[in-house]
Amino acid sequence: MNQGIDYINNIIRKSRDDISILVKELNHSTDIYKYHSNKKIVAASLIKVPIMLGVLEKVHKKEVSLQQKILVEKDEILYDTKVFENGEKYYSIYELLS
Repeated sequence: MNQGIDYINNIIRKSRDDISILVKELNHSTDIYKYHSNKKIVAASLIKVPIMLGVLEKVHKKEVSLQQKILVEKDEILYDTKVFENGEKYYSIYELLS
């Protein structure tokens, strides 16, 4: 595992990007890897996949339904989004995942 961490650290050192990483073991509080993990940066599209997987797991367990509606409030919509051009309203989980 040390070779993998060395490899990641080398990529970070060469990068000019603003990077923050936190890798945790699922169902545990153990940190596997972290780099400036307290630094807040925009996750952009990277965050979408784990969120979708979490929601789809809840759908599979029948804890929620794809037809269930969720209110997306105006203050939750980022200024540069084109997805919520209809503004504050109720969206189905299916719409939000799409």
